[in-house]
Amino acid sequence: MNENLWSDERPHHCFEVIDSRSGLKLSNHLQIHCFELDKVRYLHEEDSSPRAAWLHFFAEGECWATVPDRFRRPSVEASMSILERYRDNRHDFEVYRAREEWLRVQATIERSNREFEEQLAKERAEKEKERAGKELLQAKVKELMARLGETGEG
Repeated sequence: MNENLWSDERPHHCFEVIDSRSGLKLSNHLQIHCFELDKVRYLHEEDSSPRAAWLHFFAEGECWATVPDRFRRPSVEASMSILERYRDNRHDFEVYRAREEWLRVQATIERSNREFEEQLAKERAEKEKERAGKELLQAKVKELMARLGETGEG
């Protein structure tokens, strides 16, 4: 994920399919892992676990010349070689960059839409508050007018 979905500092969340009533897990092999790459900075510098290696690779791998020693694992190095292939092959690299640019544009559009919706909701709330205030004033005026009518008749 290029944006943070949850408010905690953990960059990795693992979700499993579990029956809500019995707690029975459907399978040990069915999980959804979400990596919030912006939170990689919260990892301890000395953490060289496989999870930390992958999180750093996804967040920073494009900037690496080689895999840092503490993250050397066959799977990470294989992924690094694919990344290097994209760097070396102009066409593959351009396809990769076009996809990254599309993702950035989509994120910008989504963020703009969210901000617009929030602003619209704020304006609607302000108008509703203003309308409610006017209605309250009209009710008070009506009440006062009724009181004046009562005292004028007696």
